[in-house]
Amino acid sequence: MVSTSLALALGFAVFSASSFPPVVHFGLLSAMVLLVALAVTLVLLPILLSSTRLVTLYDLLTLEVQPEVLRRCELFEGMRPWQVKKLVLLGGLRVYRDGDAIVRQGDTAKEMFVVLDGGAEVWQRAEDGGRAHLRTLRPGEMFGEVALVCASPRTADVVAAGDTRALSLDWERVQQLGRFFPGITSRLSLNLAAVIGRRLACTGPRSAEAAITGG
Repeated sequence: MVSTSLALALGFAVFSASSFPPVVHFGLLSAMVLLVALAVTLVLLPILLSSTRLVTLYDLLTLEVQPEVLRRCELFEGMRPWQVKKLVLLGGLRVYRDGDAIVRQGDTAKEMFVVLDGGAEVWQRAEDGGRAHLRTLRPGEMFGEVALVCASPRTADVVAAGDTRALSLDWERVQQLGRFFPGITSRLSLNLAAVIGRRLACTGPRSAEAAITGG
């Protein structure tokens, strides 16, 4: 890009040797425009790339999402597989080893998770130091969706069971996604509202089921 711009600028600058003033002005103006465009590109392009997450065709083709996840996950309802892959790539794809803590009880939460591979165990700690096993999360299940819309302390520990991949979403990522893919964000918001609505309809105030969501 630099060599091409410089070569074109020098080529137009040759017109400055003409004895016809309009040609001289045209050559100098064209050369100046090319040099200014090169300078702006070298300055602005890195800034734009640092603030914009790009998804290539290679990323979409190589990313694997289990059919079970597409079928079972309420958050992906009504989405096409390529839309789910974009959501995963633009969100936060996290990898955990067996026994790694995904969330800790009591930590302030601002993100939700969807299990893509592997699994997770949900434990709740009591005041006497004991722990109660609440459930096992399988691929396609999610937790912590309340924290996405209302930051609150986690109500349970979630620990990876085996090698686990999970999609992490916070509100900032959702807003960024909405600027570039409003269709995906619209469906995501509708599904999230439906999930939270069903949670509230089926549970009492902060019951044990709320602990399963991790906050």
